[in-house]
Amino acid sequence: MRPLSLSPLLGVLEFYKMDPATSTASVTTCPMGWVAVLGLMLIPGAIGGVIDVLQLINLKKLLSDPDYTPFGLWRRFWGAITVGMLSGAGGAAAVLFLGVWTNQLDTSKSDTRAYVLLATLGVVSGFLGYKALKRVADNIDKRFEDVHAELENAKKEIKEAEARAIEESALIDKCISAWRNEDTPSSEIESLAKRLEVVQARRRSDRTVGIVLCNLYDRLKNHEKAISMITTVIALKTKEAPNNNADIGDLFFNRACYRMPLFVAATAADKADIVDRLKGFIISDLKRSIELNPANRDIASGDDDLAPLRTLPEFNALLRA
Repeated sequence: MRPLSLSPLLGVLEFYKMDPATSTASVTTCPMGWVAVLGLMLIPGAIGGVIDVLQLINLKKLLSDPDYTPFGLWRRFWGAITVGMLSGAGGAAAVLFLGVWTNQLDTSKSDTRAYVLLATLGVVSGFLGYKALKRVADNIDKRFEDVHAELENAKKEIKEAEARAIEESALIDKCISAWRNEDTPSSEIESLAKRLEVVQARRRSDRTVGIVLCNLYDRLKNHEKAISMITTVIALKTKEAPNNNADIGDLFFNRACYRMPLFVAATAADKADIVDRLKGFIISDLKRSIELNPANRDIASGDDDLAPLRTLPEFNALLRA
């Protein structure tokens, strides 16, 4: 079925607004009020509705009905006529309201031409009334079905998200416990790290997930991977939540700690150039961490990972600032 459109009706309304002075047809003027407007719209609208219903009635099917009786046929016929009249009048009333609402209906005209146009508009809108109202009702039903489906999908997604959040929270707690326990075998740490990598792929800028995963890498002595991962988290967090100073400051603090094993190893190997480069990185990270989260100054003074720095003037200057 081709979609119904109000464009023809609006076109009639536009035509109805034409100034009679621009027309060459002879007209007979007479006063018009709202009672006349309603009559000229609703009565022809009811007639248009009846015409529409009559074309829909299948008399052959009706007469072949095994339950057919003259009285039943008569009752069905007049029931259909009544429905047609009501739907036609309703369609005409709707178009009349549309005309008034859009300022397309001009009742200042009071000539025969205006009466004819208004009556024609009533018949046309009445004829289309049943189809238009049915289409509107079908659209409303479909919209309700769509909304219901969307709500059900939303409920399903919420439940899945809640279940996933609980599962991820339990995994994070297990990773923290394993990392803190010095007796946890490397194989278990590695297995947990692989599982947490899946979570981190969904929550790439999450401070907690990033730090816990990097702690596992650090425990596995994969310091370069821990530094690389935490650097990525810092960049994402800074972009997505630039005002979250505490979290970003904590990420800088942890990156400084992940550099410490490399600093200690380079110091033991007497690699002065590497020591100086790593020292610069570590002091820079700690300085930025304290700027973003001043509470990290006190933490730095007692953190065992940073103990090798306590003899350095640059580190002590940070603690005194």
